[in-house]
Amino acid sequence: MSKYRFQKKSTDFATGRMQEEIEDNFASKAELSNEINKVNTPKAYGEIYYHGAGFNTVLAAQDTEYQITGFDTNGISSGATPDHTNNHITVVSAGDYLISYSVSSRSGISTAYELSVKRNNGVTHFPNSHTHRNTTVNNKLGVSAKTFLATLVANETIEMWVLRTDGLAVAKTLTIEDINLIIVKVS
Repeated sequence: MSKYRFQKKSTDFATGRMQEEIEDNFASKAELSNEINKVNTPKAYGEIYYHGAGFNTVLAAQDTEYQITGFDTNGISSGATPDHTNNHITVVSAGDYLISYSVSSRSGISTAYELSVKRNNGVTHFPNSHTHRNTTVNNKLGVSAKTFLATLVANETIEMWVLRTDGLAVAKTLTIEDINLIIVKVS
């Protein structure tokens, strides 16, 4: 089996001299190849999105959460499974992920709501994923966006949810014109 010796060069700042050390840590070619592949292997990522004239999410009751179900396109992915037909991204490998979303929306009447990301069909929310928005002017488009870190396990699904936070016993409609949900594995 081939062995490789590692050599380190450094500068001693006290003397200004270059120091050269040869470590006695040997690695097989296979071990060295594995370490190089870890550095060069792309991290997992995936995206689902919608861009169009708008789709409606009816917010029928106060303090009720609704999954956003209007995604129509799977974005690029590697090591994650985007599924716009089920409005989620499935995590393939466990790790720490950067999760980001952006939502352009409007409402025909004054509406207060909160957007968030949940996992496993709404079973668990990410407390660091929430954004709040009040639509006080009829049909005025606004953007809500958030980026956060989360530890995920394999086979979890990641989805977007909306919670209506204002009163009145009437259904309110949120029109979403653009939405992106992205996950990127960072470790």
